[in-house]
Amino acid sequence: PAQFRAVKTGVGFGTREIGRANCLRAMLIEPCSAVCAEGDEVVVLDTTYHIAAKGKIDVAGLFRKAAGSQYAKINKYAVDDKKVASVNSKGVVTGKGNGTVVVTGYQKTGKVKKEIARVKITVSKPVFKFTRDLTYEGAELYAGDFISNLPEGVPVTWSVPKSKYPVVAIDAQTGRIIANKKGSVKVTCLIGEGKYAAKYTATLKVKLPKIKASQTVKLGKTKKITLSGVSKYTAVTWELDPEAAGKLEIIPTGKTNIVKVKALQASDVPLKLTAIVDGREYDVEIQIK
Repeated sequence: PAQFRAVKTGVGFGTREIGRANCLRAMLIEPCSAVCAEGDEVVVLDTTYHIAAKGKIDVAGLFRKAAGSQYAKINKYAVDDKKVASVNSKGVVTGKGNGTVVVTGYQKTGKVKKEIARVKITVSKPVFKFTRDLTYEGAELYAGDFISNLPEGVPVTWSVPKSKYPVVAIDAQTGRIIANKKGSVKVTCLIGEGKYAAKYTATLKVKLPKIKASQTVKLGKTKKITLSGVSKYTAVTWELDPEAAGKLEIIPTGKTNIVKVKALQASDVPLKLTAIVDGREYDVEIQIK
């Protein structure tokens, strides 16, 4: 009843599907040891290969290893979903969007196409974006924490533009980044190897927070206090010194790097307000008048 019979052709390479008519004929004559004519076989690779969108894979090379002499017959390639991947006349597949495609190698004669080999390719479309800044020299993060949907089992390497004194230093293998100085830098992620690797970039900023160290607020009034040099991605915590309890009130503004303070009681000495970023403290002394 089966429509085809699968026979191993080599370790790790794939199987051959034997056409229904030949399989039935073999079952009638020699059901256990029959092998159909080579011309009726389709080589199906057992392994599903993974690439990133914008990455490439040489399917022709895979077929060359798996199909043996059959490979020479292939003169046409096709994919079953052009939104996921495309394939050129040389059998090189380029990833486009998330999904899995079947890539088929044919022998085309006139309007007749004969399937020779096929393989599955899974494509993943990564998203690479830094959602925080580095806020002091020596601060660090791992680039891999900011890229998602990487293809399974595909090697990744990292880099930044070469410079005598770069904004950051980066480990090509681990993606560990350490801030050297204030500025912005494009971080590159190569997914895959050699000329077929997919390239993704994201901009990372190194910002050094600053705050005016001494400020004045009138009794009963409010004043806006700003920690500059930080972006919307940076988490900032504001704290009042115990001496300021009952004398100053912190009023949120909706932006983590900006607060308002209200003077509730007079004070003969300056009161301390502290902004905390990545464990580092930035103090401002507030004098009530």
